[in-house]
Amino acid sequence: MVKAYDITKYGEENLLIIRQSGELLGLTWAIAHREREIIYTALAPTVVWLISRDAFLEHLHAYPEAAVPVVSILADMFRLHGERIMTLEYRTVRERLASFLLGMAERFGVESITGVKIDVPLRHQDIASSISATRETTSRTLSELERKGFITSEQSRITICDRGALEDFIE
Repeated sequence: MVKAYDITKYGEENLLIIRQSGELLGLTWAIAHREREIIYTALAPTVVWLISRDAFLEHLHAYPEAAVPVVSILADMFRLHGERIMTLEYRTVRERLASFLLGMAERFGVESITGVKIDVPLRHQDIASSISATRETTSRTLSELERKGFITSEQSRITICDRGALEDFIE
């Protein structure tokens, strides 16, 4: 797992996405050649294979069938970012938080006896920056969801206990 983030003009981390095993880092840059100041931090032991942009593009030209999974990855990235834009644009903090948690559960969820455990460490600040809220508001809203029994939290790991309740927030 690798956290991708940038630094705001106020010096704060802005979580962009958490990449999981098998996903490609820098794919947009490799294809569109648009540079961004993105910082990557491994959240777990990670192996990174580095390939130059030219070698990557040469491979795609030499083996066009290799473009199919790349397009699939790009389409999934587009879907994730499109959903995030819609969430940030049209929803309240509670709705944005519920959407974030459900999205993380979809990508990193592990079924357990108590619900779906999001198997990635999530700091309140990371969640807050991802949903465009303050850390304080995010913490208060997480506590509210926990009091209601919708989620539990232990050592930066969140378990969704009542998926339906979270889905009700965003429908």
